Order: sequence, then C-alpha cells, then structure tokens
Amino acid sequence: MKTSIVLLSLIVISCHNHCDVVRKVKEQEMKGVIVRKYVESFNHGAPHLDISSSKKEEYDNLYLVHELGGIWDFIEVGDSVIKEKGDFTIKIVKSNKTEFRKLDYGCSE
Repeated sequence: MKTSIVLLSLIVISCHNHCDVVRKVKEQEMKGVIVRKYVESFNHGAPHLDISSSKKEEYDNLYLVHELGGIWDFIEVGDSVIKEKGDFTIKIVKSNKTEFRKLDYGCSE
C-alpha cells in the first residue's frame, strides 16, 4: 500500500512538472530555421530541435518531450518555423508547402 502511494505521488509530481515546462513553452517566441534535429540519448532520449535566429548567436530549442501532435515526425532540418508568444500554434514552412500545427502536450491550457 505504501509503495502504491509513493508511486502515485511520483506520477502526479512528474505530470505537474511537465505541464509547468509546457506553460513556459507557450510563452516562448521563435522564428528561425531548423539547423539540427537530434535525440539526446544521455537525457532519456529527449528530442531536440535547434532553431537558428538572426537576433542572436545562440540557438532556440523547442521542447518536444511528450509532444503528442506529431511535430517531431513532420519537421525536418531546413524547415522554417514561427511560433508566437502566448500560443501553441507553430507555422512550419517547407520548400513546397506551409502548414500550421498545434503543439499538443496533453496539458490543460
């Protein structure tokens, strides 16, 4: 019984922390080109996208851990992305088409 309570508590805490990070993603603004797409094996297989920006020398990084909308499978190096602050919608511009996708992390907004 005690083990079950501890396990349930860890699940609740994990979901809570995940959704806190997701709320920060909503407040991010991004505009640039995907320059690198990779999985960090040392970080539990976390997917990463490095996005170049003309405003700064560093890359933006889009948080895609537990993203349910299929962005990871759709997006490729060389695609342009635009994400406005306060929104989960991301505009993805490929060489032959433009698509709008909503980032879905399973958290209530």
